[in-house]
Amino acid sequence: MEVRLFRRSFGLVLVLSALVIAASYAFAGFLLWKRRTPAVVIPAAVPSRPTLAGLVAAADADLKNQNVEQALLEFREALSRDPRSVPAQLGLARGELQAGREAVAAREFERVLELDGGNAPALLGLARIESHQARTWSAAESHYRRYLRLRPGDAEVQLHLARLLTWQHRNGEAAEFFARPEVARRMSFADQRDFAFGLIKQGRSRQAEPLLTRLLAAQPGDDQVRLQLAGLYAARHDWNAALPLYRALLAHDPGDLHLNLAYGQGLLAVRDYQAALTPLSRVCSAAPSDSEAGLSYARALKGAGNLKQSIKEYERVLPGYSTDAAVVREYADALLEKHAYRQAAASYESAYNLGLRDDRLLMALSGALTGAGRYKAALPYLEELYQRRPTPRVTYELAQLYWKLGRASEARTLLRQVEASNREVQGPQP
Repeated sequence: MEVRLFRRSFGLVLVLSALVIAASYAFAGFLLWKRRTPAVVIPAAVPSRPTLAGLVAAADADLKNQNVEQALLEFREALSRDPRSVPAQLGLARGELQAGREAVAAREFERVLELDGGNAPALLGLARIESHQARTWSAAESHYRRYLRLRPGDAEVQLHLARLLTWQHRNGEAAEFFARPEVARRMSFADQRDFAFGLIKQGRSRQAEPLLTRLLAAQPGDDQVRLQLAGLYAARHDWNAALPLYRALLAHDPGDLHLNLAYGQGLLAVRDYQAALTPLSRVCSAAPSDSEAGLSYARALKGAGNLKQSIKEYERVLPGYSTDAAVVREYADALLEKHAYRQAAASYESAYNLGLRDDRLLMALSGALTGAGRYKAALPYLEELYQRRPTPRVTYELAQLYWKLGRASEARTLLRQVEASNREVQGPQP
């Protein structure tokens, strides 16, 4: 029985050992299979890369939402993919401009034009940047004109170009744009004023005047408009309209020499000599080399009856008018009125030698020579006048001169002519 029990136990041990060994081989076989079979890896989800167009669209959206720096990164990434992408390059230029970096933006707009020379937004953006500095106004004008060749109906850009032209003092050219109805509707007060000034520069004062009048009524404190309007009135010698405007201008700026001169000359034109003295003397004191002011002051002094001072002023400015026969005669007139006959005669002769030959000069010259006792010198001038215009006065003056020269017979003949002429004028006596 013990033997039987031993046998059963030994058999059980053998079975268990066989199971253990089988399990070991099975596990080893599994490991060997696992090593030789590649593992199946399930990849993690990777976001898809946006297209170039999608990237530019996203950048445009960021730019619109004021996310400027983010937009610039996206535009640059788009350009890294395609350096010739016009939308990406244009967006980059717009972004730099929106960031306030105008110099950088200008370079980027220029790169757009290198890629596409007819790109209207780039031309416009570059023109607007260049219009901000006087040194690049010429380039801005060129780019505005190129843009308008592509989009000729853009009235807003026409207005910008007109403004640019006025800044360059080319008001006449600017007026051509301002005159267009679609541009006129967009004009500010300053634009309308520039338009009026441009019309004046073109010689179209009749069109400018009502516009200036309306502008001054709208803004009575605008001295530039008032000055232009005063100038228009003065040019056509409408001093009743011009002088109040000049007075108002001088009330704001009494030291302005140009205003004082214009006002003084206006008063001189209406023969208000005494009033003209103040503004004209102010100019002469501040600018003694201004010969035009000096001449006007001399005339005002003469008109006001101050011959002594008038002659001094004429003598001061006369070197600048030595070849102007009319001014030389004016000086001679003042001398004659002061009875300085010899000096007057010399000045009248200078005017005669300069080519002045009218009746008034011949009469004044002969009168000054006669007053100086130079009867023989006076005779040819008076005879010339008598041949040209034998009026009773001229005939009488010539008769008097003949009498002084001892030519009594000729004097009597001329006096009889004067008497006969007087009887004809008076008619038959009752």
